[in-house]
Amino acid sequence: MPRKSIEVNRMEGAKTAFGETRPSEFRKAAEAAPFTLRSLGLGSGAASLAAAGGEHKTLAAMLARWLLRDCPHFRLSYPLPARNADDNAWITTLLNAIADASRNDYRGAQIEAVDYIGWIKKLAQAFCPEENTP
Repeated sequence: MPRKSIEVNRMEGAKTAFGETRPSEFRKAAEAAPFTLRSLGLGSGAASLAAAGGEHKTLAAMLARWLLRDCPHFRLSYPLPARNADDNAWITTLLNAIADASRNDYRGAQIEAVDYIGWIKKLAQAFCPEENTP
């Protein structure tokens, strides 16, 4: 059986994390997230998403779970919170892992984060309702 490509793994992971439905606020947050991560970097970008609250924080937690637990080809190594831990525990663990990461691990995590969040953005654009503007 052929191995799945990295992109297929990311897409499947994003689809699983995305779930069934998300509100239009999630779509707006997902559309802005790749730029946030690219412009601020992984640590500051994840902290910025978490600080914004709401659906932005949900994205930061999805990213944290992917980079720390679910990504099959790259993981930041750090002791994980419990599977049922809240979003704050996952985001805090991600920020601690980033702080302790080597330069190479940080670069790998940055690339992985932008690519993964890109799939979240695509799913949000496809399945989240657009915000109605008067």
